Amino acid sequence: GPREAPAAVREAAVEKGTPRHRGLRARARHLRAQERLSEAARDIHAALDLEADDADSLLEAVDIAMAQATELERVGQAAEGQKLLDEAAAHIERGLTREPPDLRFYLARSRMAIREGDGQAAAEALRDGLAVVKQIRESDPRSLSRELQIQEHNLKFTLADVLVTRAADSSPQDAKSDLLAAEEVLQQLRQYEVLDALSDFLEGRLLTARQDWY
Repeated sequence: GPREAPAAVREAAVEKGTPRHRGLRARARHLRAQERLSEAARDIHAALDLEADDADSLLEAVDIAMAQATELERVGQAAEGQKLLDEAAAHIERGLTREPPDLRFYLARSRMAIREGDGQAAAEALRDGLAVVKQIRESDPRSLSRELQIQEHNLKFTLADVLVTRAADSSPQDAKSDLLAAEEVLQQLRQYEVLDALSDFLEGRLLTARQDWY
């Protein structure tokens, strides 16, 4: 029937699509959205067996492993969950060796750190990504693609968000430093008009945090 058509199309894409790892990855993403995590993991591992350095497959594998770890922790299997988090971390480190750089892996590393409650490591991962952008901009500005610029904006937004969040759990002195740094990043984001809504959201968080401390 009509409802079966999308599933049939996905199956055909996996079985006959070229290259095959893309079809597997697409099905894995769909299965993850349906919370069918073990099936999603099987597909994404098959995709990586075919194309071990595919960035989108590595990132999907990270998302699936993190979701599986959360489920395992929920049912008291933290040790098994940690194995999956280690697997996710290995995928991230592999992605960070790619050339040209894919900044999404710095975002993924920060997400892992946030998950573990390590705001310091999360901020460092994002700053490392921004340092890569700065290096590209200084050495060869023409290679700074539109996609890379969007990733840069995402890094900055996430960094400001991490700093504001971290300030809530910091000493007054550290909180002041984090909020000043977040405000500096917010001013940079204001230059990108497409991010006005996100900047407004961040500014609201920043003002609330300042009220809490000052």
